[in-house]
Amino acid sequence: MSLKSQVSSLKSQVLGLRLKNSAFCILHSAFCSRGFTLLEVLVASAILSLVLAALYSVFSHTLASKRLAEERADRSRSARIVLLRMGEDLQASLPFTRGNSRFSGKTRRANAFPEGELSFVSFAHTPVSSAGRESDLNEVGYALLSDPELVGSYHLVRRVNLDPGVADPAADRGPNREEYPLLSRIRGLRFRFFDGRAWREEWGQDDTRDKLPRAVEATLYMQNSQEEVAEFSTVIDLPLATAGRVGGS
Repeated sequence: MSLKSQVSSLKSQVLGLRLKNSAFCILHSAFCSRGFTLLEVLVASAILSLVLAALYSVFSHTLASKRLAEERADRSRSARIVLLRMGEDLQASLPFTRGNSRFSGKTRRANAFPEGELSFVSFAHTPVSSAGRESDLNEVGYALLSDPELVGSYHLVRRVNLDPGVADPAADRGPNREEYPLLSRIRGLRFRFFDGRAWREEWGQDDTRDKLPRAVEATLYMQNSQEEVAEFSTVIDLPLATAGRVGGS
C-alpha cells in the first residue's frame, strides 16, 4: 500500500472518531438538560416522608420516656420526703397516760388498695404549725381524703391537734386542729405494727391500748399520669416502746 493511501485511511478514521464524539456530546447534553420526571419527584418525596416520620417517632418516644422518667423521680422524691417526715413524728411518739397511750392505727381493705389511718401523741422537735412551738406536745395523725377530681384517688393529709388532752381529736374543729395536704394521686396507704413477736394490722385496741408498738411499717401506693402505681415503704423503730408498757421499769 502506498503512503498516500495510508494517509487517506488515517484521515477517514480521525473524521469518524470526531463524528462519533460529537454525536455522544449531543446526546449527553440532551439527557442532562431534560430534568426530573413527576414520578421521580413523587418517589423521592415518599422516601423523604418515611425518613422524617421515622425520625419524628424516635424523637417523640425519647421525649415521652424522658418526661416519664422525670415524673417517676419526682414522685419517688416526694414519697421519700413524706415518709421521712412521718418517721420523725413516730420516733418522737410517747405514751399519753398510764392506761391510754393514745396510739391508734388501722388499715381497711375496702377497695383494691388498703386505706390506713394513724394517730399518736408526739413531741415536735420543730414547730409543726403556725401556732406551735418547738418541743410542743401534739397529737399527730395521717389519713387519706378522697380526691373529687379523680375517682379512686386520694390526698394524703397530716393532721395536728395542738391540744392532745381533747378526748376526741377527730371531732375537734376549733383553732387547735390543723390539717395539711402532703401528696396527691395516692391510691392507698397501709400501716402495720410490730409488737415484738408479730406484725399487726391494727393497734390501740384491747391488749395494745396501753403501750406503743416496737416498730411501724408505712407503705404508700402512688399513681402517676400513666396510671402506673408505685409502692414506697419504710419501717420506723419507736425508741420509747422498748421499755414495754407505760409505767413499766
